[in-house]
Amino acid sequence: MADELKVSIEKLIYGGNGLAHADGNTVFVPYVLPGEEVRATTKSKRKRLIWAELLEVTSPAKDREKAKCAHFQKCGGCHYQHIPATEQLRLKKDILRETLLRLGGIAWDGAIVEHSAEPYGYRNRAQWAVRSGMPRALGYFLPESSVIVRDTSVAVSMARSAVPGCGIGWGVSMLTYLYSRSYDPARPLRRMKRDEAAAFGYPRER
Repeated sequence: MADELKVSIEKLIYGGNGLAHADGNTVFVPYVLPGEEVRATTKSKRKRLIWAELLEVTSPAKDREKAKCAHFQKCGGCHYQHIPATEQLRLKKDILRETLLRLGGIAWDGAIVEHSAEPYGYRNRAQWAVRSGMPRALGYFLPESSVIVRDTSVAVSMARSAVPGCGIGWGVSMLTYLYSRSYDPARPLRRMKRDEAAAFGYPRER
């Protein structure tokens, strides 16, 4: 199924998809903003619901920005990096109000207090997929896939946040050591050797 669609995004819904309508069908498109005109292709359809893949934003919203992560739209870990943090908060409040009304019958017009951290570098925990066979990989899955995106930037950033002052080699060593099958919490962490770092596809220590 590869029907091409040209739709206008009406709003965002819970989960990050944009909602649109075409030929009597409700269409869900990821990585978009309200008001954008986009080209998309049908991935799956059930009755009058279509899940589509974004092909092109032909008329971008003024708030759209370039994602900081090179894996955005490939990795399944993020859905909102094309939206500035302040606009994300506003849109998420709208989604919360609509969800309360639709599922709970609650028309909430009062204030919604924000509890937001820094847009990036705020995580102190995460769960990654691991492939111990060759070629080894540590990262997030592609959307709706079992293929792992090897992303050292997220992993090393997490390691640095968890252990202030650690360098890139130490951070990668820690993550690699933790996910190895031979992990023993009683044994001290060690630095990876140069050939080990290369085997995992990570930058070698300098």
